[in-house]
Amino acid sequence: MDKLKDGGILFFESHNLINDRERFDRICGIFLDAGMKILERENYFSDFDRDIVVMKKNVWFYKMKVLILVPHQDDELILCGSFLKKLADENDVYIVFSTNGDYEENVRFVRLEESLKTADLYGIRQDRIIFLGYANEYQLSGPHIYDAGADEVVYSQYGNCYTYGLSNHPEYYYSKTGKHHLYTRKNFKDDLKNVLLDILPDLIFVTDVEIHPDHKANSLFFDEVMGELLKEIDDFAPIILKKPGY
Repeated sequence: MDKLKDGGILFFESHNLINDRERFDRICGIFLDAGMKILERENYFSDFDRDIVVMKKNVWFYKMKVLILVPHQDDELILCGSFLKKLADENDVYIVFSTNGDYEENVRFVRLEESLKTADLYGIRQDRIIFLGYANEYQLSGPHIYDAGADEVVYSQYGNCYTYGLSNHPEYYYSKTGKHHLYTRKNFKDDLKNVLLDILPDLIFVTDVEIHPDHKANSLFFDEVMGELLKEIDDFAPIILKKPGY
């Protein structure tokens, strides 16, 4: 918490993750120990309600490794756009896109190129933009990648089954191995886990569960991977902020 700087508000929100009062109080205590004041607190402890903590101090994230994990090229702005420039000016910001946003074949490269131009506008380095390279949804005749078997190959809406990026900015797995990765649940999860291991961020913004299947998958895959990493790495304890948008 020594990396917090004057100038901001921190919102912490959890949907159905804090299901007992003891755990809820413990999480509140982490922020209280950092000198924050609880401005609003609602906790209902049911399967259908949510727990909300809003805390304020004159704080801002400063000189941290920040990872923004989103499914589509525009979700980084929906999630963090209102403060992304300030975040990038004072921190080392990575943006990880879990899909290529290719709901149609004719946009398969367009959205990737646009995301790089957007990063330039916000002062985020090109090598901090990471494409996992998976599909925007999947064929209706088969499962979504999140619901597929571990090694079951799934296909994009226009029949592709391999990760891809741009020729001058390849997807994550290709940049590591020189090969494209099949669209399988295991591969998606492995790629996401390896990205997190490569960066080991101090602060993570990630989309929460909502109606779009890619947003649901992005959130739930992240929960699975983080659950494993927190058990495997004793000193890895990032601040995690999950919400549809801030």
